[in-house]
Formats: sequence, structure tokens, C-alpha cells
Amino acid sequence: MKTRHAEIGFVLALLVIVLVPRLVRLSADPPLDFQTGYQPDEGAWAHNARQHVLFGRWVMDEHNPGLFAAPLYTLVLAGVYRLAGVGLLETRLLSAIAGTLTCLLLYGLLRTERTRHESMPPVLLLGGSYFMLSNNRVGFTESLQLVFIIAACLAVLRAARSPRWGVLGGVCFIASLLAKPSAVVLAPIFLGFWILHRVFAPRDDALPRFSLQSVTWFALGAGVTTLIVFLSLVRPNWESILQQLSISTRNVYGAAAGEDRPRLVLFGWEGLGMTLNLFWTQCLVLLAAAGALLIARLGKALPRRPDLLELLCWSWVVVGLLFLASQGYQPDRRFLFLLPPIAVLAWQAASEGALRVPAREEWRGPGADRHSMVLGGFLGAAVAFYAYPALNHKILPALTLSQILPLQTWSGGWVVTAGLVLGAVLGPVARRVLPHSSHRLPTITFSQSQQPIVSAPDSRYRAASRSAPMTWMTAIVRNRALDWLRRPNLERGDEDYDLLVEALPDDAPGPEALLGMSRDARALADCLKQLSGNQRQTIMLAYAHGLSHGELASHLKEPLGTVKTWIRRGLDRLRGCMDGKIN
Repeated sequence: MKTRHAEIGFVLALLVIVLVPRLVRLSADPPLDFQTGYQPDEGAWAHNARQHVLFGRWVMDEHNPGLFAAPLYTLVLAGVYRLAGVGLLETRLLSAIAGTLTCLLLYGLLRTERTRHESMPPVLLLGGSYFMLSNNRVGFTESLQLVFIIAACLAVLRAARSPRWGVLGGVCFIASLLAKPSAVVLAPIFLGFWILHRVFAPRDDALPRFSLQSVTWFALGAGVTTLIVFLSLVRPNWESILQQLSISTRNVYGAAAGEDRPRLVLFGWEGLGMTLNLFWTQCLVLLAAAGALLIARLGKALPRRPDLLELLCWSWVVVGLLFLASQGYQPDRRFLFLLPPIAVLAWQAASEGALRVPAREEWRGPGADRHSMVLGGFLGAAVAFYAYPALNHKILPALTLSQILPLQTWSGGWVVTAGLVLGAVLGPVARRVLPHSSHRLPTITFSQSQQPIVSAPDSRYRAASRSAPMTWMTAIVRNRALDWLRRPNLERGDEDYDLLVEALPDDAPGPEALLGMSRDARALADCLKQLSGNQRQTIMLAYAHGLSHGELASHLKEPLGTVKTWIRRGLDRLRGCMDGKIN
């Protein structure tokens, strides 16, 4: 009960922290760095709802984007106008409330896989982001659209364990499309998540098994909702909707008329390109942290394997960026839907020690050159992308050749390409000059489960360890704790268990007994490496620290059934491995 009350207090505090800055002086002018063309666009999306409230009917004119491209936004905004009146403040009030709901839903999304302490910081990063806050204080459709995007992701993630949640996911997916059609990107994002789940589930027992039932329920919810929308909205207004969608498609994929920022493309091909807008500049720290997490994952430097939430976030970011890169017109607010997964990945990087200079040992083995080429190309393209304004506005104008050749136009198509190629070439070289040991920023954590979770057992466990191989884990845990004290920078990972054998106790009764003990311990250390991190953690806590299943579930903030499954499967795998090595 105390835990429940504490979480309610957390959510209420979060509500106040997020809502207040969105409501203070809501009618104030937008920031000066907002993109050109913001003010007339804000009214264009609201005028259908405004006219309906003022005149009591839908008034059609030559351009009705709010009614036919964002009908759900228009209906909700009309409801706000009826309750609070018609005006600029009321138009922006919907976005402010939607931004607050987005943060609360993100907390619910995180709580499906993380503890309360792990869930709060990413929400604060999102709610306090200048980019998010600026967009939540203007009358655009993207803030309301993001509410349904997060709700759909929450339902799809829960459907991985309870498939019927997929129905709600499908309904929210269609609702996000009705808020604005650009939410169609959710379809390939969810497809990518399901593929990643299908690939990773057999490799990690902590992940639930992939089931097509979740996909089926999602398709059912989306299909029924689509049928209702088609019969009630699309069919009676087919020509008007088709006309509005054609206009929107030309604006998105055609030439970016009036765009004040150049679109940087790869290899001179206009099919994929990116604009250096406010998303990239104002969210630079979060993007860099998420990139550090990607580097750590490629180097297999993190002890914790990706959970379902991380898989969803990676699919969200990668597919979302490709979707936006295919568009010619890229206003700042269109990138808003990428901010929640970026905030989640950025905090994970900070809390799991991914903000680091990698060690040389992490980039050895098969595939290291290929991975370093990909990573080097990615980093080279990113550096060139951010350096382009200085190159275009300061360096190139100083060159005399700029008076002869259109270098500034040419550079927009090739500067990122040059950075990508140069980075890919230098990547394999750079990995050979990395330091022998990693250097990291201090790990930030709010959860006790991320700290070393075992301590040295007492003498009764040491005495019992001489009678059965299974109880040798007590000695391993004790020496592991001593090893952590002697080596404060050492991380808990699969490769570290080789060190446990070297740290075996020296108080053995004799050489012959010591040899047998060492052989058993080495076998057990090898078998432990074959377990997943969750299985190894729960078994050590249960057998070395004496925690019951209920205490483990409370300590790790995981369901009791999940903890029992980890222990049962881990013991089965450990028993089979030990039998094979002893026999």
C-alpha cells in the first residue's frame, strides 16, 4: 500500500512539474528561433473548428486541412472552444494539455519494463525539453497526435505479454492517423519492433516469447476502427479528403518551397536528405547520449541486454528518421514524435554507463572492422551535418572559387557524403588506437537494482560450499564483491566471470582439495556465463544472499511469476551444464 501511495505521489508531482510551464503565459509570442511560416500555419489548422463553433456548422472554403487531414484534432479543438471559448489561448491550451498527457503516458510506457525510479528521469527529460515545451505551447496538430502515438506504443508493448492489448494499440494507431496522417510511420515502426522481438526472444529468456496473437489483435482493432471511420467520414467526403491529401503529399514530398534551411542529401540523391532544423540543434545532448548507447551496444560493453522497451525505441528512432529523410519539406515540429524514444535511450545511456570512451578490447573479434566502418561512417556524417552551416556561410564564401563555381549549392549535396565516406575509412583505423581500458563518466542511477546487489556470505555458506557444487556460488559471490572493491571501474558482464576463478579463497585445507574446488568453481564459472543477466542475478541473490522469491520480486520490482521463471530456467540450464562438465 505504501508503494502504491508513493507512486501516486510521483505521478501527481510529475503532473505539476510538466503542466505548469506549459500554462504560464500561454498566449505569449513563440520563441524567435521558431521556423519561418509558423504564425499563419497555426491558424490554418484551427479555422475549421473555429468556424464550426462560431456559425454552428462546418463552413467550407478553398483550403480545409483541419477538417479533412486532421479531423480528430479539429473535433477535439472544437470541444475545447465550446468549453473555454474561441481564441488564441484556447487554441494553444489543447497542445499544452496534450503535452502533459504525453509525459504521463510515457511514464506508463516505461513502467511496463522499468522500475519507478528508472521511469521518472526520461519523463522529466521529455517534459523539460525546450523543443518539446516550445511545441506544446503553440496550436499545432503534432502535440495531440503524439498522445495517441504514445498510447499506441504502450498498448503494443503490453500486447507482447497480454496479446489482447493489441486491440487498443490498433485503435490508437488509427486515432493518431486521424490527428494527422503523418502517423502512418507507426506501421513500419511496429513491424520493425515485432521483427526485433522475434529475433531477440530466443536469445534471452527474460524476454517473453513472440506471439502472432498480438499482431492479430492489433490488426483487428485497426481494421474495425478503419471500417467505422471509412463509413462515417471518408466515404461521404471522399473527393474533399482526396484533394486535401494530394495537397499535403505535394507539400511533403515535393520541392520545399520557401524553405529557409538547405536539405543535406547523400551522394547528391534527393530521395534521402535531412534539414538541420531546431530538433537537431536543441536536442543535441540527448541525441549524443543515444548515440553513445548505440556505440556501447555495438561494442557489447553493457551487461544489461536490451529489453522490449529498448527494442521498440530503436525501431522508433531508425524507422522514424528514414521516414522523415524521404520528405522534402521538414518543419521542426514534424520531428516531435522522435523525442520520446530519444529521451528514453539518452537516460538509459547515462544510467548504464554508456557515456564512455570505449576500450580497444571491445572492438576485436569477427565483424569488428565492419561494425567500426558503419559506426565511423555514422559519426563522420553527423560531424559534417553539424559543421555544414559554418562551411557554407564562412569557409566557402572566403574561397575565390566560389565566384566561379556554385560551391555552396554543391556542398549541400556532398558535404555529408564526404563525412560518411571519410568516417567509414577511418573507423577501422580508429578502433586500433583506442585506449586499453574504457574511460567513462560517472553512472547516474536512481535504482538500487542497478547497484552491486550482493555482499559476501557468512561462514555457514562457506562451510556448505565444500559439500555440493551448486553451493559454490557463495564463494563466487564473496570473491566477486571483493573484486568490485579492488576494481571500482570494473563492470558486471559475461566476460568478467573469468576473474572469479582467479579470486577463489586461499584457506583451502590442502592442495588436493584445492584442486577439486578450483575445478568445480571453474566449471561453475563457465556455466554461469551461459545464463542471461537476469537469471544469474536472481540465482545469486536467492542462493547466496538468502532472499525468498517474494523478497526478490520486491527488490527487483518485477512480477513474482517472472522472478520464479528466471530462477527455474536458470537452474535448469545450470544443472544441465554442470552435469555435462562433471561427468
